[in-house]
Amino acid sequence: MNKGVILAIIFTVFLSCFFGYKLLDVPRGLTLDEASFGYNAALLAQTARDENGRFLPLFVLSSGGKDWRQPVTQYYLTGLFRVFGSSVFLLRFSSVIIVVGSIIALYFFTKSLLGIVGAVAASGVMAMTPAIMIQSHMALDNIMPIPFTIFWLWLMKAYLRYRENKWVMAIGIVLGMSLYTYKGMRPVVLIWLVLSALMLLVEARSVREALKKWMCLGISVAPFFLAIPLIEKYYPGAMMGGTKIVFNNVYEFLQPYLSSFDISYLFVSGDLLSIHSTGIHGMYLLASAPWFVLGIYRVIRKGERFWIYLLLAFFFGPLFFGLVGSVHRFSRLMMMVPLYSLVCGFGVSWVWSQKSQVWKLVVMGGLLIMVINFGDFLRSYRKTYPGVTESITGTMNYYKDFERLAKVSADRNSEAVIHEQVAGGTGESGKFFQIIYFGKLLRVVSDESPPKTGEVLISPRDEIEGSKVIPGAVQFDIFVPKD
Repeated sequence: MNKGVILAIIFTVFLSCFFGYKLLDVPRGLTLDEASFGYNAALLAQTARDENGRFLPLFVLSSGGKDWRQPVTQYYLTGLFRVFGSSVFLLRFSSVIIVVGSIIALYFFTKSLLGIVGAVAASGVMAMTPAIMIQSHMALDNIMPIPFTIFWLWLMKAYLRYRENKWVMAIGIVLGMSLYTYKGMRPVVLIWLVLSALMLLVEARSVREALKKWMCLGISVAPFFLAIPLIEKYYPGAMMGGTKIVFNNVYEFLQPYLSSFDISYLFVSGDLLSIHSTGIHGMYLLASAPWFVLGIYRVIRKGERFWIYLLLAFFFGPLFFGLVGSVHRFSRLMMMVPLYSLVCGFGVSWVWSQKSQVWKLVVMGGLLIMVINFGDFLRSYRKTYPGVTESITGTMNYYKDFERLAKVSADRNSEAVIHEQVAGGTGESGKFFQIIYFGKLLRVVSDESPPKTGEVLISPRDEIEGSKVIPGAVQFDIFVPKD
């Protein structure tokens, strides 16, 4: 086997173990969105119908009819569950797969641009980005645009090299598909689509050639936009999710956009919501900031067009967030991480290329500081963050009670039933656990009801008259009738 392939496998396994460490403990519980994605993915994998009984819908309406699940993430999870079986671990590990795959893809892409030093730096910056670690432990759709971003950049570079229409068509398809990865990607796609069109104009040898390129781009991306009216007809609100586009004045428009580059939040405070931040570490690692600044300087000095387009994509990507009032919500800007990491890699590569050995020592010292900074983040993330976020997510270790309920039910050949307080109190998470262990929602009985003959009951009560408890409860007791 090729040496490079062996190293890639080892690196993949290492990253999977690293990001998968304490996967079910940090955070301790599932968010509502995670549970909804998991619940519907399990249903679709087993029955091809969602929680509303719709057969393979493009969008899934969940959370009591309040939110739409985006199709790329929903069917990605469905595919995983269909192939490997539904489980709590796989729900969370799905994001680890996206992160690890993206880091490896970024490494190989950057290697073709900057060589091995730049590739190690860029992929290392991405791997040590606090927001990446946080989102890798949650099965949410805001991480899904990352691989699409890397693919889009690769296609742009390929077009600049080969100038063929197939690359233009591919750019349109990737940007069109990314519309359906995450709601926060939609305003960014519009900017990146304009940027792609601008690139085609600048690179064209004539107006006629530019028009042909624009036609290719338009034809490839048009179906994804033309489908929106039909989508809104059958899935009302699915594309906007209740978000209202508002433009009151230029100041209110610019505030959310400028907040995307607020240094104090970007590198220290982090996301406005505690579930997406430790509160003392920003979206990006503080120690990576000097490399980003150096990267910007080098991009401007060198003036290579691909890197100029990349910088424009980074700084103008969040522009239309000003229309939806998203202030200091960096979890919605995960698509920017590959761009940031590439610019940092450019800065490291440039300093490393200097003739004096002193600069190599500077690079190694700077990277060591980054590792120390990342270690400090990990300590906070694994020790403090779970307790802070528990009020939001609760705990999910009670999935073991449902797992045990399924075993007792099978061993006794009895029907599993659930007290209404457990059914109501566990919400979407409880529904997800019921589907993965029983393939259906359990019959709900009154909190005063003891288990009948042929039943096994899960309950929040400590004892029930006429019943005996099965030892081993994590949060809920399991009762069977007395012999």
